[in-house]
Amino acid sequence: MLNSCSKPTAFFNNIGQKLKPFFYGKYYPAVVALVTAMLYHANLSLLGLGFFAFFATVQLLFFRDLTAFIPLPIFAVLVLPDFSVFNSFATFIVLSVPFIALVLHFIIYPIKKVFIGKVFFSLVAVSVALLLGGICSPHNVKYAYGLVTALTVGALMLFAYFLFTNYYCPPDDFDAGEYFCFMLLCLGGTLFFESLIPAVREANTFGWGSTNTSASLLLLSIPAGWYLVLYKKDVLLNLPLLVIQYVALVFAKSDACLGIVFVMTPVFLLVALIIGKVPKTKRFVLFTLLSLFAIALIVCGGILGYSEQARIWTADRLSLMLDDNGRSKFYKKAVEEFLHYPLFGVGQGYMNDEFRLTLTGVITFNFHSTFFHVLATMGTVGVLAYAYYYFSRIRAFTAENTAFSRFSFLAFIMLQAYGAVDTSEFNVVPIMMTLTLFMVVVEMTAKTKKPILPLWNNRLG
Repeated sequence: MLNSCSKPTAFFNNIGQKLKPFFYGKYYPAVVALVTAMLYHANLSLLGLGFFAFFATVQLLFFRDLTAFIPLPIFAVLVLPDFSVFNSFATFIVLSVPFIALVLHFIIYPIKKVFIGKVFFSLVAVSVALLLGGICSPHNVKYAYGLVTALTVGALMLFAYFLFTNYYCPPDDFDAGEYFCFMLLCLGGTLFFESLIPAVREANTFGWGSTNTSASLLLLSIPAGWYLVLYKKDVLLNLPLLVIQYVALVFAKSDACLGIVFVMTPVFLLVALIIGKVPKTKRFVLFTLLSLFAIALIVCGGILGYSEQARIWTADRLSLMLDDNGRSKFYKKAVEEFLHYPLFGVGQGYMNDEFRLTLTGVITFNFHSTFFHVLATMGTVGVLAYAYYYFSRIRAFTAENTAFSRFSFLAFIMLQAYGAVDTSEFNVVPIMMTLTLFMVVVEMTAKTKKPILPLWNNRLG
């Protein structure tokens, strides 16, 4: 049974009620996205972190429910063109304020009854497997190097999951699923505006992460956009935002993600047509989109059939997409290390000078595949823990047969498909934070089963 949202003190409650229309309205995620993009362009990292710290502190102090808090840990890293801001002591002073507010949140709004979600114990298992990784291999002398990865991928995600499931109690007239999907479209909009910087597109990095990270996030936002377009109002707002997601994906230049989205786009439409019970007002839009997609395929086929230049270009692109870009040597190495240390693997602190990858602020080894990375770094224990983790997440995403849960599950599948060629499960912020909070919203909306009125019923827009 979910925690009841008991009233806080009169002082905090009164302020929270006055702020509620903004934080639970559609302007709030749009403001967060816009400010993030602007401060990123202006290279004002400390001001950006101050902006997030302020909003986080306000919500932690004046709201028991943390649903509207969700955009902050997802967007915060996107304001950083690099990590040099953490060389300043002022940064830690700024970040200490929301940390203190979090402690006060537990005091002002104590948890009356602990809620254990569907994914909790599997996250515990993953956290333990991460910490045990490499303990029986000679690489354990570098165990400390992997602690940041082990603690953030495991314990931090466990804490985030526990926190947001136990403080999920939005207003009765609030559609958390629609809110989260709109937030994802705003996230894609931020990625689009940041990718307009020539230096970003040339270097294929935003500073806070690579363009592949951006493409991974868009694998979540695109299905969310289709859900809004097909099932919710405000098509004139959501459809242009959905188009922006596709443009941002092209800018990201991730062949794997482009291929996944190309294959899955007709699946979205067919799922909605065959299973989804699309509202009558949207059926015309759905048939039109399916027709346009079919016409586009026919036109492309015709061009390829009659244009030698197009055939050459397509062959080159297919060759690039089918090329493993040197990943097979990493997979081979992962299997070798697993065979040497089959129980606990080599650990997250594993280094190999021949293959070492250096990222901004982090030195790590990347096996370029979630499965092979788990196999090599955590061995059999890790494989079993992650199998349980995947099972529990699938169970959470498919707990209810609704349009929101179906499109959410498709988003999860798309990200995991990309995980076959990238270690997206080990990108804590923003990928895993986004996916974890996505899962929280899906699970908790299914758990509460409240009658939902149209989103933003407060008439802010």
